[in-house]
Amino acid sequence: MEAKPSQQHSERYRTLLRVTSWGTVAALGLLQAWTHRHAMNPDGISYLEIGQAGISGWHAFVNAYWSPLYPFFLSIVLRWFRPSPFWEFPAAHFLNLAIYLAGYACVEFLVGEFLLSRRVSTANADRKYLLPGEELRLSATVLYVWASRYWLGTVLVSPDFLVAAIFCLSTAMLLRICRGEHGWLTFAVLGATLGLGFLAKAPMFLLGFVFVFATYWLVRDSAKAFTGPAMALLLFLAISLPFVAALSRDKHRLTFNDTSTISYAEYVDHMPLFVHWHGEIPLTGTPVHPTRRVLADLPLFEFATPVPGSYPPWYDPSYWYEGLRAHFSLHGELLAIFRAANEYLKMFSRTGVLWCILVVTVWVTSRGGGLDHSSCSWWPVLLPSLAALTMYSLVHAETRFVTGAGMVLVLWALTHVQIAATLPRKKRAGAKAVVLLAPAIAIAWSAMSDLQRLARPEPFVAWEAAKALHGIGVPAGAKVGYIGPGAEAHWAHLAGAQIIAEIADPGWNRFAALDEEARHAVLQKFAQIGAVAVITRHAEIARGDPDWQPLPNSGLFVVVLAHAEPSRAPRAYQSQQ
Repeated sequence: MEAKPSQQHSERYRTLLRVTSWGTVAALGLLQAWTHRHAMNPDGISYLEIGQAGISGWHAFVNAYWSPLYPFFLSIVLRWFRPSPFWEFPAAHFLNLAIYLAGYACVEFLVGEFLLSRRVSTANADRKYLLPGEELRLSATVLYVWASRYWLGTVLVSPDFLVAAIFCLSTAMLLRICRGEHGWLTFAVLGATLGLGFLAKAPMFLLGFVFVFATYWLVRDSAKAFTGPAMALLLFLAISLPFVAALSRDKHRLTFNDTSTISYAEYVDHMPLFVHWHGEIPLTGTPVHPTRRVLADLPLFEFATPVPGSYPPWYDPSYWYEGLRAHFSLHGELLAIFRAANEYLKMFSRTGVLWCILVVTVWVTSRGGGLDHSSCSWWPVLLPSLAALTMYSLVHAETRFVTGAGMVLVLWALTHVQIAATLPRKKRAGAKAVVLLAPAIAIAWSAMSDLQRLARPEPFVAWEAAKALHGIGVPAGAKVGYIGPGAEAHWAHLAGAQIIAEIADPGWNRFAALDEEARHAVLQKFAQIGAVAVITRHAEIARGDPDWQPLPNSGLFVVVLAHAEPSRAPRAYQSQQ
């Protein structure tokens, strides 16, 4: 039987809309990835270096601070494409682009499940949805691109895109179960997805049990009340527990990750952030092998062994923080919740888009509309999102951590907003236009900013610093010192150098205030530790001292203490092509 012309036209329209959506999403993602291809962050350096080490053996992925799935993907990119050091940062950003596109596929699937589970009851028969099928898909597309730019961004090299995609896919599987799809494959996919979620980021281990509980609640009255959730749980644990076992064996204690303990101690117990914990705060334990303090009156720390990486304290913080014990602090907990509430408010308020959507929703519901509760039980589906927001609020919340949960909640609200049948067509069209155009305008503004940056490209400062270091005789494989926070020194990775000691901020100004003889004595300490050069970004240190020389086009200054033979071909001199 041939399809009617109206049906054929509708199918062509849906196909065109989908192709256009995918093309637009890909183009905007590519624009941002290419514009910020040289951007890097401290976490990204650690993930890259773990990925590089993972090429030689899987044990490199056993790290109690950084989860293994993202550096595993990085290792595949580095193994297959073998980028020169100049192209390593862009390679990581294009991996993020691939994950971003996979995330869009997960959001498409999620919206499809929302549409399938949406039902209009007899009580609501006189109402219509604000966003019918294709308009909801279009709105989800625009919101995903907006969230990718203002909540996540391809600027950061991190697994947050991956976690958001997994979270949306897991929620979509809950929706399938909610609407009665109780086949074994559905539970198996959910369990496998949750296992990958834990390998992507440790907090997903706890959220995995929340998803399983939500699964049980949705099927508690069916024939698979136990067997379905049990299958999801078993697959989740089958993927998670081998890594837990490897990690526990490496640490000689039972653990699934040390990130939560370290974060709680830092953000709730007010322990020193990120590096150089030496047991200063009461009740936080005694460090087993902290970074070594070299001088009593100056914060000069040495960490040459045994952890690898261009900046060892951030390659595996769990090693340096071994012995840490977090403790409950009511005052610290209240401050953490306050900071999280502020972060969530900023998350909601970014660019004003969600405020516009909220105003439209309130306006629609005040004119005879409402939220449809006639579809499947909604609270088990939203429970993991609410649990994620709550969990992070108790320790440390950042927008990028909860983007998946935020997307689920916003899309659920848009899916269920109804309008009264008596609402005039023009007002209905105006409400839809606000929902679609508000994020589109914000996206256009961000895209214009990217185009302006492309028109006036900024220098690749870290690369220029790496080249300049090789140019003055500091070879790849050299050990160097740094005056400032070493986590910011991304040039060390590109130069193939290792920072083995640093004067941590704010100690640089104390070093700058020393007389010439005292400065020389401190630099000799760097040399005794094994540093062949000391680098800083603080011009005040180099001013008036002929031993310090600027590194061209980098904003850095260096004093060479000794000369070392290169351990391998200088990374910064490898081909840029």
